[in-house]
Order: sequence, then structure tokens, then C-alpha cells
Amino acid sequence: MPPRAGGPSKGKAPELPPPILPPQGDATSERSDSEPVDVQARLLHLQQSQEDQQLKSQQTDQKIDQIQDLLHQLLARDESRGRSVRRPRQPSEGPPIFPTVERHSEAPTITSQKTSRSARLPDPDKLSDGIDPTFEYWEVEIDSKLQVNADHFETEAARMAYIFSRTQGDARKHLFPRYNNRTLASLKFSTAQAMVDYLAEIYTNPHRTRDAEVEYNDLKMGDGQSFHEFKTQFLHLADEAQVPEQSRFYGLYDRLPDPLQDRLATQLRSFGGRLQDLCEAASDLDAELKRITARRQKKARERKATTPAKPPYVPAFRPTTDPLPNSHRIATPGPTTLLRPTPAPEKRLYSSTPAPPFTCHNCGEPGHILRDCTRPKRAIDIKKVEDLLEEGQDDEGESGKEDA
Repeated sequence: MPPRAGGPSKGKAPELPPPILPPQGDATSERSDSEPVDVQARLLHLQQSQEDQQLKSQQTDQKIDQIQDLLHQLLARDESRGRSVRRPRQPSEGPPIFPTVERHSEAPTITSQKTSRSARLPDPDKLSDGIDPTFEYWEVEIDSKLQVNADHFETEAARMAYIFSRTQGDARKHLFPRYNNRTLASLKFSTAQAMVDYLAEIYTNPHRTRDAEVEYNDLKMGDGQSFHEFKTQFLHLADEAQVPEQSRFYGLYDRLPDPLQDRLATQLRSFGGRLQDLCEAASDLDAELKRITARRQKKARERKATTPAKPPYVPAFRPTTDPLPNSHRIATPGPTTLLRPTPAPEKRLYSSTPAPPFTCHNCGEPGHILRDCTRPKRAIDIKKVEDLLEEGQDDEGESGKEDA
């Protein structure tokens, strides 16, 4: 028989044409001439079958990869939304979860290797207003995603599309005018890094380091604050303010309350400037002091609970001789003392000028008064009296104005 051409080493072998029976009788001489032609046709047929089989195998592998990527995306999306995904249990000897297709090895003359992709990282939360999540956290997750899963984003367009898909709300509004296809080429984003840098200009605080430095300088451990809470806040502000490592040892010590500083002062030299040793000693000391304080307060409460309370003070009753109750008493104003800016003038006890003689209002003669007048009483003119009263009031008003 003529030698066979190379066939597949694994899997199903391609269908071969039916074998040629040995010639019989007088046909031997006729078929011996056409035998080289038949062998060449078989070789061509085998080679064509191998190429077709290899092409089908590659297409099948690509479809399987696409299905697996789609399943990973669905699982990651459900997990990010907080859903519980029930996965089918896989027995120890059962088939795998993902569909598999029997893959045939290729011909020995043609070799190919299937490259495995990196494990897919979960997608970061979508950036909206730069608050939850903050832009700094979102940027770190995006960079990690594009670096670890770089084989999932083989082109720059794929990376740009992924960044745009991880935005929403205000962040997407900022990107859209320079990302859509209708934008001028001079304004359109050309790289994924340009999109991230554009958002950084909007959502990052240019004075963040200075603000953290001010808070770091004002930081002080409170009396009721635990050392663990203070240490967390101290390290965060120190990192934000970019405080050097060699300055943090005494920076933390100077911000401790006086009771801790008094007990740690003798141990500073033994720490050798190591911040971790200082933190451990301060944490242990703070915990012990808080236990002692709590124990003392508990004993004080117990003593207070067992000590009998003193009876309230009740003033003794004193009867009053006043026949009227307080409600019927009439409040009389006491003497009022007027304060003068200048001392009052001295009162004269006598006058050097003689008093004017008495004049009777009935007869108009001096020497006696109305009740001693012997003449008949005359009628009183009411109109005249009213005029006199009005004149007197006018005189008093004018004199008051002059005094003022």
C-alpha cells in the first residue's frame, strides 16, 4: 500500500475514501498507470479535511471563550448589585459548569496554542458626583482593572468605552460632549488616560494637602477618645498632609493627653524613634487607664447608692403677729432717696422781708380774711374764676418752659 499522509493524532479522524481493491485479471496493467494520480488526490483530500477541521476547532474555541466571558460578566453584575447567585452544584465526577466542546488536536505540521486570559476583576462602582464613591477610590479601581485585565481590553477604544460605562450622572455629563462621535476631532478624547485626567481636574481638591496639614496641626486626642480612634485619624491626616516618617514619632506624642505623656516620657528613649513601638505602648497604657477610671467610677456609684440620703431641710414655722395675711397687706413704698449731682441748697429758717398783709376776697380790704368779713357775701362770678384759673395755668406752663 502507498504510505499514508499525516493524520490527526487525537479526536475523530476525518473520513477517508474507500480503499482501492487490488486489481484482478487483465485490469492490472491499466490501473497501474493511474495509481500515482489516485494517491495524490487522496493526499489533497486529507490535507483539505485537516484544514477544515482546524478552522472549525478555532471557531469553536472562540465561541466558548465568548460564552465564558459573558457568564463572568453576568455573575459579576449580580454580585455587585448584592444579589445572591445560586450556582448549580458540581459533582466530584460530573461535567464542568461551563459547556465544553471536544477539541481536536491539529495536524503535526500545524501547531497552535490557546492563550488563557487573566481572572476577571469585579467592576468598580460607577462614578457620579465624586462623593460616593470618591474620585480617588474610583481612579484606583479603574487603574487596577485596566492593568490586571489588560488582555480583556486589547484596544484603546475598548478602554475608553469601559471608562465611559463606569460613569453616570454628572460624571457622564462631563465626559459625553468630548466622547460622542459628533465632537470635533480636536476636542474629542483620544486616550483613556485623557478621560481620567479630565475627571481629575473636576473632582479633585487642589488644596487637599494644605487642608490636611491644617487639620493635622490642630489635631489633639480627646479625653473620652480611645487611642485606636486617635491613631487612625492621625495616620490618615499625616498621609494626606505628606508628613515625613521621621516627624511622626514626636508628632503623635505631642498630641497625646497629659496623663499619657507623663507616663510615656521616661520610655521615649527606649523606643528609638519607632512609631510602632510608641503606638503599642500608648495603646496599652490608655486601655489600662480607662479600666482604672471605670472601676473608680463604679465604686463611687456603689458608695453613693448605699449611703442613706439626708432628709431635706425644712425651715421652722414662725407665727406672725400681723392680723392680716400677706395677700391682704398693702405695699407701702419706702422712702426714696434722690441722688443729686450737686448738693441741695441750704433751707432758710427765716426771711428778712415782712409777709404781705391779708386781703379779704369778699370786700377786697386788707387786715382780715373772708371768714371774718362783716359785709354781705357777694355772688361768685364763675366765668371770672375760670378765666383766672386759665391764666394761672398759662403762667405755670411758661414758667416750666423757662426752667427747662
